[in-house]
Amino acid sequence: LELTGRDVFPVVHAYGTNGVITEVEIPLARAQPWWDAVVAFPTLCAAAAFALDVGEAPALIAREVSVHQAPTMSHHLRDTPLGARLAGLAGVAAQHVVLAQIAGSSRGPLARLAADGGGEVCYVERSEDAAVPLYEYTWNHTTLHALKRDKGGGGTGAVDKGVG
Repeated sequence: LELTGRDVFPVVHAYGTNGVITEVEIPLARAQPWWDAVVAFPTLCAAAAFALDVGEAPALIAREVSVHQAPTMSHHLRDTPLGARLAGLAGVAAQHVVLAQIAGSSRGPLARLAADGGGEVCYVERSEDAAVPLYEYTWNHTTLHALKRDKGGGGTGAVDKGVG
């Protein structure tokens, strides 16, 4: 059996032994430094529209885009390094946020796109300098952080959309 391209996706997340792999070919791209960005919005609709725009914008190189409904950051993630960092920023606690990992060359276009959508870039840091990588707050990691904090298992209000 040989799987290539999109044909590999059904078996990538099988979480078990799928067989014996005897050969792997991996296409490589030039490594680039990634930047973590947090963009705050007054409405969830504006945050979601922005995330979609980031994923579809040809001028932006993003490998992660995740929308988080308020009060996810200020309540469920306040005990994390990112939550603590955002707690010190005025007004962010009551806002919906988009977490994005972007290429350095995309910082300017991201800020302009955020402003056009009524948002504000409130935090940017090189991914390699972050205490915890931004992707640790996305793709249902948000739920894991929330469950550590709230043993009752309540929802987080987080919706993730991966890009790239």
